Amino acid sequence: MKNKIKLNKNLINEDGFNIKSVIGTDILPYEARFLADPFIRKREDDTLYILCEALISSEDKRIVHLQEGDDGQWRWVRDVLKGGNFSFPATYKLEETSDEVIIVPEMGGDNGTDIIGFRYNLVSGDCGEVWRIALGMYTKDRIIVPDTNASKNAILYAGGRIRATSMLYSAEIANFPAKPVLTSPLCPIHNVGPVHLLKRAFKRVLNLSRTTYRPAGDIIKNDAKGVILPLQATTTGEYGKCIAVAHIYSGAMKQIRYIFADEFGKEYTRTHHISLCPTDNRLISCVDVYSPEKEWELIVFESNPSFYNFLCDHRSASEIL
Repeated sequence: MKNKIKLNKNLINEDGFNIKSVIGTDILPYEARFLADPFIRKREDDTLYILCEALISSEDKRIVHLQEGDDGQWRWVRDVLKGGNFSFPATYKLEETSDEVIIVPEMGGDNGTDIIGFRYNLVSGDCGEVWRIALGMYTKDRIIVPDTNASKNAILYAGGRIRATSMLYSAEIANFPAKPVLTSPLCPIHNVGPVHLLKRAFKRVLNLSRTTYRPAGDIIKNDAKGVILPLQATTTGEYGKCIAVAHIYSGAMKQIRYIFADEFGKEYTRTHHISLCPTDNRLISCVDVYSPEKEWELIVFESNPSFYNFLCDHRSASEIL
């Protein structure tokens, strides 16, 4: 059964959930197929900005900087990374008062086995590689969060595979984001065994919602009880069909609920990424959504804190398969 965001609209009152902007490729000064993988953030002056993927062709995937103006309209600022296969630009502030961020994108080809940090100045546009960590295996959609045990280490989450089975991996990283060092090897969070594989096959046959174990955007919550993380999910095997909200704790995972694209509009059939940006009294979020007519585009929406509580509610948790 779908856990509808639209049901939550009624829980948080009529004006508690509001779509602010739909951002398509017409925002760019050149032709592109689609926009995806948004990370929405707020600068010190409360200006909202987004770093996301712009796909020009299969050989040209860029990271672009978009920014909201005083009039509420979004505009292209610049291409940040181009000339390669860039996507999923996970974004981290170096200091609270700085205009500089660290971008850790997914990169295909020979760079797919490394995590590479790029230092980007939001004002000047300067961007360059500042560190690199060799993981020793190919991973997708890497996200890094502070350790839930309040140590100085951070935790890396990344999608990977054991043979033909998709898995979510984790590892510890020290000195993040300035000069990170891998302090533990990548390990799968879920144990792969016959029972696990049979349950996944059962869900596949019945077209039930199941995760594909690839991170689907920002960490939603991180505390002593564990991490709440969005993961890409599907009901049909089709890529990017929906988002699973998962609770990860003590090396285990529980599914809390799913987010479906048609909750943002009947024309949308897929969604695979969500990013959250808290403000003083509202929560600004951005998702990517797919429609057959326009392919992937971005939706920026705002809600009151009840929506965040809705995402973090553990009462409906069940085992992820």
